[in-house]
Amino acid sequence: MFIKKITKRNKETQAMCLTYRLVRSYRFGGKPRHETIIDMGTLSGLEETKFKQLADRIEELLNNHPTLFDNLVDDIVDSYANYFYKEILKKQSDKQIIDTQKPDNEKIKDSTPNIEPDYQEVDLNSFDTKDSNEIGGEWLCMQAFDEIGLTDLLLNKLKFSTKEYQQTINCLIGRLLYPGSDLRTALYLNENSGLHHLFSESTRSAPVERRSLVKISEKLYSHQEVIISQLNSNIENVLQFEPKLILYD
Repeated sequence: MFIKKITKRNKETQAMCLTYRLVRSYRFGGKPRHETIIDMGTLSGLEETKFKQLADRIEELLNNHPTLFDNLVDDIVDSYANYFYKEILKKQSDKQIIDTQKPDNEKIKDSTPNIEPDYQEVDLNSFDTKDSNEIGGEWLCMQAFDEIGLTDLLLNKLKFSTKEYQQTINCLIGRLLYPGSDLRTALYLNENSGLHHLFSESTRSAPVERRSLVKISEKLYSHQEVIISQLNSNIENVLQFEPKLILYD
């Protein structure tokens, strides 16, 4: 699901107005189509940068899939999501009541997907792509690190400098997403990954070097007992479980 921008003209004043719809994509007859889930109005008070989070949150509620990062959802986004979630359920309930009252031949007609035109004007000569990087896995790893307290542990308890913290994140995420030699990991971070975009622009470090990965790995190893102990405790609190020791013969 995603939020689609709709521009309409007021027939009386001829003024253009901007509204939004929650839609889902599907394929019909081999062609992509959009189905409107619900009209969302102007979404005043919500920044456009949070629209994706809103759509994802509504989809989670509809599918009854709780997220591991509920505390990261913006309060305003969560409020909007719960409102539209209830409106969608109400709309679906009303539709079911109407459908049960229709003759069978009308039900067959309504089973056809609601296909609406989607016209876009695009200047094909304006397309230009450069510096295309992956950032999905990197973003998820960063959220997980914050959730289990790794960021606070490195910066506040172990007193890592900003540069050392960034090198640590480079090292850990590089190993998680592209396990390989130090050289291969450095190449991935420099050429394929958009991880550097997740750091503030004023503190972004220089391109990752193989030697920096080796050096920061050695420093992490020297603090292994503190890191393991602290992270084990934090993970137990986040996931709400008691550790168990299982012996295999």
